[in-house]
Amino acid sequence: MTLCYKNYRKKLNGAYDKNRIDRYKKYSKLLKEEGYVKPKTILEVSLQKLLLEKLDSLKANEIPTFLEELFHFQIDQTTKDNFQNIRQNRNSIAHGDKKFTPTLNDVIKTNQQLKKLSTEIENYINANLIPLNNYQE
Repeated sequence: MTLCYKNYRKKLNGAYDKNRIDRYKKYSKLLKEEGYVKPKTILEVSLQKLLLEKLDSLKANEIPTFLEELFHFQIDQTTKDNFQNIRQNRNSIAHGDKKFTPTLNDVIKTNQQLKKLSTEIENYINANLIPLNNYQE
């Protein structure tokens, strides 16, 4: 970081004055040319990297907590319980548990529950996390 860079930052960091808008634009352009990256951008890139790393090692039992903590997606207790039951049933089948024998109705009900949850997640993401094309800051 050059001394100039610090001076530009100092001039841009003071109290806002509407009469200095051209000066703000000038110094912002100069900062950008010197490689300045907004802190928000740095955080976004870092969080995206952490998200991708977490997705590679995400366990099924962590999905509800993951959705709540990372995306602020609200899941009611009934849905969490249903999800955990589905997960336990899947594990029973995968590990050859002879006590659990699902019927066709169980499979249909499970499919409906997962489809409903995935639709709710998709709608939430589309409504809250996808940027709007024409939103102006």
